[in-house]
Amino acid sequence: MSNLWTAASDGDLDRVSQLFDAGHATNDADEMGYTCLHAASSYGHRDLIEFLLARPDVDVNVRDADGDTPLHVCEDILTAKRLLEAGAEHAALNSLGFTPANVAREEGHAFLADFLDSLQSEVEISDERDTKRRR
Repeated sequence: MSNLWTAASDGDLDRVSQLFDAGHATNDADEMGYTCLHAASSYGHRDLIEFLLARPDVDVNVRDADGDTPLHVCEDILTAKRLLEAGAEHAALNSLGFTPANVAREEGHAFLADFLDSLQSEVEISDERDTKRRR
């Protein structure tokens, strides 16, 4: 029988649900601080991600022992977009000072890194416009 984090890594929604019914909480973490949302995001298990994001106690910006959020460990744009829609911080820094875009680029996910970098550019443009309006 799989534990919570193995079930989440496997995308086993039924098993994760059973383990929650048995007393696990949405943000329960393994010894490295890795949660179900980290695991589901890392493997792009969209059904499980939706299930987790629908839970009232989910923390979309929960950090593991390295300071990584689920957005730091995701590997595809669709997962990243869903996490961002749920409130993930695209500019969050992990314990090494890396943003999710930095991590994506380091892991060889250039399209994801470019997408996340474009969000930073949009924020900078918006901030610049706000500054000009206040003058």
